[in-house]
Amino acid sequence: MKTLKTLIIIILVSMTFLPTVHANSDDKLHIITVAEWSDAMILESNGHYAMIDTGEDFSYPDGSNPRYPDREGITKDKDKITQDRLFAHIKQLGIKKFDFIIITHAHSDHVGSAHDVLKTIPTEKLYIKKYSDDRISDKTRLWDNLYGYERALEAAKETNTTVIQDITEKDSHLMLGDIKIDLLNYENEYESDGSLKKVYDDNLNSILAIVNINNTKTFLGGDLENTERHLEEKFGPLIGQVDVMKFNHHVETTKSNTKEFVDKLNPKKIIKTGIRPVEEKYAEYLKQKSISIINAGQLDRAAISLEFNNGEVKDISNDYPHYGFYNENNTLKFKNWKNEAPKDGWTQHNDNWYYFFNSGSVGVGWKQLDNNWYYFNNDGSLRTGIVEDNSNLYYIDKNNGMLTNSWKEIDSNTNYYFKKDGRAAKNEWENFYHFEADGTLSKNKWIGLLHTNKDGRLSLSDYRNYPLSIVLLAIIIYISYKIKNKKHREY
Repeated sequence: MKTLKTLIIIILVSMTFLPTVHANSDDKLHIITVAEWSDAMILESNGHYAMIDTGEDFSYPDGSNPRYPDREGITKDKDKITQDRLFAHIKQLGIKKFDFIIITHAHSDHVGSAHDVLKTIPTEKLYIKKYSDDRISDKTRLWDNLYGYERALEAAKETNTTVIQDITEKDSHLMLGDIKIDLLNYENEYESDGSLKKVYDDNLNSILAIVNINNTKTFLGGDLENTERHLEEKFGPLIGQVDVMKFNHHVETTKSNTKEFVDKLNPKKIIKTGIRPVEEKYAEYLKQKSISIINAGQLDRAAISLEFNNGEVKDISNDYPHYGFYNENNTLKFKNWKNEAPKDGWTQHNDNWYYFFNSGSVGVGWKQLDNNWYYFNNDGSLRTGIVEDNSNLYYIDKNNGMLTNSWKEIDSNTNYYFKKDGRAAKNEWENFYHFEADGTLSKNKWIGLLHTNKDGRLSLSDYRNYPLSIVLLAIIIYISYKIKNKKHREY
């Protein structure tokens, strides 16, 4: 017994001096940046690569084939498609082969580029659930789903890629180098007649992936919704607490990403794959929970690249080609991910609006655009809401520019009036209202001999203004009397 105890002590002491196992710096997640919304993610581990979704592509049906109608809502604007960014980053990483590609569902901003990726990069396996237009009950949500889905299967067949559509429980546990991936919602569901189970939108069929990279748990949920089938409620407890999650459905916060779901997962960071900012009240909720946003809505790089280590996340995107803002001859300029001047006009980048002109110059200060005035910060970002400039207040709206001859309510209880020249009324009367030096209404207050009511307006029915009312009435009577007498004398 004494010998056994001695042996245990020796083993424990020896373990104390074992070399520390460091996180593998070869394990990464690359999120292709977006120009509207799209999901394309590359996993990297020890020289092995895989993808979860491939993003929107430049191909779409022209309607010549009745199987693939030209429907409203199909993405055709090349400025909203980032397939070129995907292939640029694949080249930057030097990828020669994919171990597998997982397609979460049959929407073009997830499956679209699968055809071209499969035709370009040898791929061992394609995981994709079955799809049919017949299963979608809301026929306005068919778009080019079938087109992208069947093109992916066609490319897989032509390249001898193994297609796995009836994903088994065994198939649902994958390894990519040192990265472990567990799938949920991967089974095809059927009606009693053998047809695919009907859903209003294929978002509800999204394959979910729990990815463990260097003891860091990340949830990637495609376009998971909590609508008619309450899938977030169903899968939240099965997913459990994570370190990182992707916004379900890019940045959607009405049908997806319920606060109950996010509370259950309790991530430290959340990945946004949509260009628009998070809705204001929801952003405040994330802030209160100390959840920071990893934003893929960027124009100056092809991808956001992340490393993971025991629950911590490190953004290493700057290790790859990136461009952005720079100064040239005292002029702020910008280059996009291709190291080129962006297209002239309005562009969203990193949750802000910018206006580019003259081959990459960035609008700064006051600019008149389309007969409307806008104000841009020194970093080129559009300033919206209340703007203070030279002791004057203005209000800038993204769609209408500087407000003029308009009332604007701020914070539900503060009203400003913006005059013809856009300046807020300050320390003056406008339309029987009086405004303070800070532009707010003078409410229930004496202004000289006059008193304003609770709305900041001069009211002659206010008893405190009775003396004024009497004086005005006397003046009116006197003037009327004089006019009447003058007319009488003329006769």
